[in-house]
Amino acid sequence: MKKSILLLAMGGLAGLVLWWKRHSIFPAPQVDTGPAPAFRRSPAPRPAPVATEAEPPAAAAAAAQPEDDLRRIKGIGPVYDGRLHEAGIRSFSALIAADSQHIAAALDVAPEAVEDWKRQAAELS
Repeated sequence: MKKSILLLAMGGLAGLVLWWKRHSIFPAPQVDTGPAPAFRRSPAPRPAPVATEAEPPAAAAAAAQPEDDLRRIKGIGPVYDGRLHEAGIRSFSALIAADSQHIAAALDVAPEAVEDWKRQAAELS
């Protein structure tokens, strides 16, 4: 009887040690998940502001161009509206006059989307 109890105690102790050391004896497999998702990567540096084809000096441009609500264009929300303002585009006419490739690069959108915005701006102006 004493031998049975001793064997059970030693087996339990061995099991406890294996459970406690399981990560060092049997390491967990490392899974390669690939690159981080786009929303977890640091954003790419933004290109320089977009210049319109016939851009007056900054002070005169602010006084000469009335501000339009660019958010009336489908596809332009508060974020793109702010980025367009940072690029110096505050009206429908400035959006129509600006180069689509530069706007697409500055806002990181497809050039086709910019062309659609320009078409809508022409309809709204």
